[in-house]
Amino acid sequence: MFKVMSVIDFSRCLSPSRAIAILTNSPFALLPAKWQEIWSKAAFRCATDGAANHLRPFCESQTGLKLPHLVSGDFDSISDHTKKYLSEKNVEIIETEDQNDTDLTKLIKLVCDRKDLEWDAIFILGGFGGRFDHTMASLNSLLKSHEWTSKHVFLLDHENLTTMLHKGQTKVTFTNFTSSLFSKSCGLIPIVQRETIVSLKGFQWNLDKFSLEFGGLISTSNNIVLEEVEIETNEPLMFTLEADWKMFNV
Repeated sequence: MFKVMSVIDFSRCLSPSRAIAILTNSPFALLPAKWQEIWSKAAFRCATDGAANHLRPFCESQTGLKLPHLVSGDFDSISDHTKKYLSEKNVEIIETEDQNDTDLTKLIKLVCDRKDLEWDAIFILGGFGGRFDHTMASLNSLLKSHEWTSKHVFLLDHENLTTMLHKGQTKVTFTNFTSSLFSKSCGLIPIVQRETIVSLKGFQWNLDKFSLEFGGLISTSNNIVLEEVEIETNEPLMFTLEADWKMFNV
């Protein structure tokens, strides 16, 4: 049975009752062009403790960006001013001291474990840019999310949408809604340190049970040529699309 990845169904994913937005401690200049609209539309908003420092001025400004519902992390980087401000605004604050996982990984697990939330997808705002080891940690957070949910977790930065496909088969359908949002450019990249056998249909460079590996072939700079593509993989596989978020009708 195919797993359907609804990367095109942003209207549902970002409807007030179906979206979780997570703001990360990454350069705000590299966030999607419409990150504030995405944040405000989400039914549940949360931030790592470092991101809360950068978020607070937006919430305090005259435009009044919506507050997070939850802030979590080891609180090694949050300022006293920010923590006091959030407490006074009755924002839920959860400290997670475990140093074996990043604040982003722990926050994804927190929201996945909550039984009071209903959602179709998680949108991580940021996570790329800045220090390269932080970028790799964000990819590891996407991968580890498979331990807690079969739903898709998307990472959005200023020009990409990236997700980690579950092993098995996935169909992705592109419609008029995504024709201006996504270019044809994409990448399908092995991420685990195990043999990754991939089949692709609907791409400029299709594959038939081909082994992708660093040091060999990885499917970067591929192109989508059909409105519906199929991806089959025996291991989790990173799928990244070039996105123009200015064209995103939130």
